[in-house]
Amino acid sequence: MAFRDDRDAMRAKQEQLQGELEEAKSKLDAHERKDVHDEAELARLRKEVERLRRAAGRSSGSAPPSRAPALIAAAAGLVVAMGVAGFLAFSTSAPTAVSPPATPMPAMPTIPAVPAVPPVPSIPPGQEPDPAPEPVPARFGAVVTTSVGRPDVSVGTGCVIETQLGLGDVRALSVRCPAGLVYDPSEELGASMTMSSSQESPRNTAAGLVHLVAFSESGQRTGPRAQIDLNTQAGVLRVWRDGAAPFDLRFATEDRATEDGLEPEAPRTQAPQARWLLAATLRTHEGALPFTERSCELALLPESLGSGHTCRARLRCGDVLVYGAGTTGYNHCETLITGGRAYPRANDRGVSSEDHDPRFEVDLSTRVATVADVATAGAWEARFALAPSDRCSFEGTWVADDGGLPFRLVGERRGLRAEGLHEGEARAELRCEHGEASLTLVDGVTLDGRFGPEFATFLAVDAEGAPYTFLRVAR
Repeated sequence: MAFRDDRDAMRAKQEQLQGELEEAKSKLDAHERKDVHDEAELARLRKEVERLRRAAGRSSGSAPPSRAPALIAAAAGLVVAMGVAGFLAFSTSAPTAVSPPATPMPAMPTIPAVPAVPPVPSIPPGQEPDPAPEPVPARFGAVVTTSVGRPDVSVGTGCVIETQLGLGDVRALSVRCPAGLVYDPSEELGASMTMSSSQESPRNTAAGLVHLVAFSESGQRTGPRAQIDLNTQAGVLRVWRDGAAPFDLRFATEDRATEDGLEPEAPRTQAPQARWLLAATLRTHEGALPFTERSCELALLPESLGSGHTCRARLRCGDVLVYGAGTTGYNHCETLITGGRAYPRANDRGVSSEDHDPRFEVDLSTRVATVADVATAGAWEARFALAPSDRCSFEGTWVADDGGLPFRLVGERRGLRAEGLHEGEARAELRCEHGEASLTLVDGVTLDGRFGPEFATFLAVDAEGAPYTFLRVAR
């Protein structure tokens, strides 16, 4: 195209550029509107998944399958696919010496693939998107099995892992013992080079929705914050600090936790009766055993009724998980009716070279368990008698907590009493085979809950779903 002079050419160029600018602005506005819309849709989807997940937790384990577990698994799978969160924060100071990290924990099983979550309707113009779901509070009982550098936290002390859980993530976590917080996330890291990761896995079992947690934070730091490595499915926790005032604490933990019931529809309990917690006493054995402790503890926990694994067993002798270490211990439990009562039994016939854990047989109707394996030192077999634990009591002194308000529970031969808050006599109803109890305080507060490993913790809720935590400090 020819122009009469330079001014015509300049005007044409100006009009062309102006048109391109308007087109670019139009595209930018469209992208911005799409981003806002996508964020709103994501928030709405998260809210819907959270609602369905809670509904799944309230449903019976024998109910027909619903879309809620699939949506939960899809959301959790999406988070797992994005990778466990990790970061490195580099300090400008010279690195300091640090002890070798804890033995890596086995990863939790990958959640099976499920169909994609269907799209949800668009939010009408002018309507505010639903807020992001609130974190879910859940507590895990723990008992100290090794204590170095902390004389105020002795072996056998009960502690609690307090968490705030999101969709597939751990939003907050602390570890509290009677002596105070041994892992406090509010403490300073200082100049640091830290690696961290967290994962929350919901599991819909025959006893309802439960949560498994893996969390770690370790590396060099000049601040006072301790390092931590937790895997509840493996039943282990380590909290330690290097440098000034070093210490090393190791714990046995519960492998799962239920949510604190805060909604009107939530079950008012922390103690599903499908759970068994029994003393296992070694009666006879052959070969060189991989453990020395003779007084052990068996936990038998419900799993999904819709899979081949309907229960999980963990046999712990001192600080050795004889059966059910790492991510093993899953079995198919049959139910026997004897004397009008239901008892589970299981038979894992494979040894470690075949399925990564020893051969294991348990029958709670006869109160007998057998564990056997073939190791480098030769074959071995151990037979245990099962019975309600003699540790199942409120004897001794407990540090108690009512939503942050401390008091004490003291059990003596003449009775049980609370000191401080809830002052006066208390009454306990024990269900020792299942590691459960109900506790009534003098002011009419009734608590229902579960004991943790070695009966060193009691985690309960009241009739309104508010949490109460009891940590045994002395017998």
